[in-house]
Amino acid sequence: DTERNRPSRPATMALSNQAPKAMIKPARLRAGDTVGLIEPAGFTTDNFVLDEIVTGIRAMGLVPKVAPHVMQRSGYLAGTDAERAADVNAMFADKDVKAIFAVRGGWGSARLLPYLDWDVIRANPKLLTGFSDITALHMAIAAKAGFTTLHGPNAGSAWGKASWDAFYPIAFDGATP
Repeated sequence: DTERNRPSRPATMALSNQAPKAMIKPARLRAGDTVGLIEPAGFTTDNFVLDEIVTGIRAMGLVPKVAPHVMQRSGYLAGTDAERAADVNAMFADKDVKAIFAVRGGWGSARLLPYLDWDVIRANPKLLTGFSDITALHMAIAAKAGFTTLHGPNAGSAWGKASWDAFYPIAFDGATP
């Protein structure tokens, strides 16, 4: 009876004998590199908080570039879906930006996926770092653009010693976890 009721495996779920495609590794960071700050999900509450984040990025030896819509607000989100996606697209297209840091997580990143320019993102592999809702971007970039990102602290996170000691070898030295 159990065998009869068990669904058969669809042909599309058959396992492939081919090796998975190797993921591209974005260039590692170097002191003095420009990093884009985006908010693909929740919003930052005020300029004081953003100023602290910018100061923290500078303390890492990096040059922050704040996306145009970072201080926008649309309900609980940091701007409309189109505005937040435009910032992501612009940072990937910007040749001066070497990496992209999500300012914070929250909710709403998955809503950006239909608005992202995958040709631009694929052509400009960059380290994206963040966690929480930013996972939607990590997964989509891996699947659609074929490069690795870093599930790590958001720019607005508390960058304690443990976070920095884990982040630096990967992002700056190219170490593998």
